[in-house]
Amino acid sequence: MEPQLIKDYTERFLGALERIAQALETAHPLIAAAPEPPAPETPLGELPVSTLSVSATAAASSIPYPVLKQAILGYQDRHGYQAGVDLVKRHGATYMKDLKPEQYPALMAEISTKR
Repeated sequence: MEPQLIKDYTERFLGALERIAQALETAHPLIAAAPEPPAPETPLGELPVSTLSVSATAAASSIPYPVLKQAILGYQDRHGYQAGVDLVKRHGATYMKDLKPEQYPALMAEISTKR
């Protein structure tokens, strides 16, 4: 394509996008006033080992499922998929979602010792 054709197409395309954005802002004022999303938290894999260490006597409810899931996925990233599957199976479950909250502390302790 010729450079002028590309420039003309780009200007038309950007004009159409601007009209769409203006229409959305007019129709839905909350979209334009939406706050910025919060900054992402530190990924679990970047936390120091001491932060991840959990004693087996810790209360099961103190470890939320999303934290456990991130820890298992991080373990799989470091040791391979099958190692993650074996880890979950050692704790009596086939899938992460089958783990019971009272099993979370022991599983987290095992993950933190095998970094």
